[in-house]
Amino acid sequence: MNRSDFANGINLDLMWSSANLSANECESFGMTWGCKPDCPAFQNGKCKDVAYTNFQEFIKDGELDFDEVVDLIEKYRFTLEEKSELLWILNNKQI
Repeated sequence: MNRSDFANGINLDLMWSSANLSANECESFGMTWGCKPDCPAFQNGKCKDVAYTNFQEFIKDGELDFDEVVDLIEKYRFTLEEKSELLWILNNKQI
């Protein structure tokens, strides 16, 4: 079972309880694991509010390698300057 399946299972259990929560995929994953590179919203290019900050942190923490950054960065509408900065951070591993 992967993190996403586990988080969705917890959310489904909560939905049927008296809590009656209805979280989206980002909230469901985040309530269980926090922001991580394997979050389905991040992987699908749907992490709009904090995507740039998440990229910075994931790169800095070594959670994304060069190929992953290049593949994922195209899913987001970063400016050329933002893309360049993310690649610079990746190559220099510092912020």
